[in-house]
Amino acid sequence: ADPEQQYQILRKYGATDLSPTLDTHVRRALKEQSDFLEWANTEGAQLDPAAFQPTLGPPDPNSPDPTTPTIQQPELPPSPFARKEWQNDQVHLTEHAKFANSEVAQQLFLANPVLEMIFTQHWLEHQQAIQAAAMAMATQQAQAKGAAGGGQALTGSNQESGNPRDVP
Repeated sequence: ADPEQQYQILRKYGATDLSPTLDTHVRRALKEQSDFLEWANTEGAQLDPAAFQPTLGPPDPNSPDPTTPTIQQPELPPSPFARKEWQNDQVHLTEHAKFANSEVAQQLFLANPVLEMIFTQHWLEHQQAIQAAAMAMATQQAQAKGAAGGGQALTGSNQESGNPRDVP
């Protein structure tokens, strides 16, 4: 079931305590956003967007055209956003999507595009974690199916083999 829908139902009936883990993940994502807003209006407000523009670097000798310069992305400064292994990535993405689409975030990102870059980098960390988990699960399922399939193939092969007395 959709964690957002579950949480909204629990919240509507004042029963978020029935799912304390989900409530904790939602509150943590909201705290992360609150900390980001506070930081963005103090330290983050000092960031100069011109300092974070991509630059041209030396050509990559392994590229198809070794004379074409590479594009180097500047390293973004640290922020209150930090993905942790124990976070529920789907809950964080849901809460961050609501934040990113809010008027407050839109105005903040328009005022300083570096803040949007920092937010986007954090968003992508959560997305990549979800994709990695899905790929790991698919690999495990394929391996489990392959192991079972291999045994079934052998059984089927034995059942389909001809009678030795039929061989000339």
